[in-house]
Amino acid sequence: MKILVKIYLASCLIFLAFLSFFVVPIDTLGAAPSATAIVTGGIILAILALYIWRIHRREGIEFGWFLANRGGFWVICVAAFGLLLFVSGLLARIAPDAVVPAFERGAMPVAAVLVVVFWLALIYMFVFLAVPMFGDMSAKLRAGMIKKALGSLGLGAICLGLAAVFFSLFTEVINDVFVRLSETARSTALWIFTFIVVAAGTIDGLFNAKRYMENGDEGD
Repeated sequence: MKILVKIYLASCLIFLAFLSFFVVPIDTLGAAPSATAIVTGGIILAILALYIWRIHRREGIEFGWFLANRGGFWVICVAAFGLLLFVSGLLARIAPDAVVPAFERGAMPVAAVLVVVFWLALIYMFVFLAVPMFGDMSAKLRAGMIKKALGSLGLGAICLGLAAVFFSLFTEVINDVFVRLSETARSTALWIFTFIVVAAGTIDGLFNAKRYMENGDEGD
């Protein structure tokens, strides 16, 4: 469960990063893209360095412990991204005639990967919320708590509806950019996706009804 929560948090961060990129008018700030990359990468690396230094100062650092208990994997991933930004901006600043054309040639594959990551993160954000709602619904139905089960069903349906909308848009992106998909294939994929989410939540609620009931009692 902790891994799923970490993936959910990562999905939220990815969504916020994309949202910030499109909302903040970087072009109007007057800074060159290379300078923006250097500054952004430097800020990311500085924040992570401060985070690691504080952990080292308080508790010391052992690599395996750091990976398992202090989000070391995500720190490494974000640090790699920050370092990539910093080095790319620095190279573009030092030798723009050689580096910029190479970046332009390799931009499409990178952009395609980022688009896929964005849509998967957005879908997962709502799937993560929908599955436990359907689990709570099935656990409450099993216990005869019809009113609470209907409330969980309503919340789960809203989250699943949003996830299904984003999944449908994702299949359209795949159809437009990557692989041609027929309308039937996209519709079938959407129904399968919806069924898997509902089934996963319902089955989890049936087999782990005690956990859902305990969580409900704590909430009350």
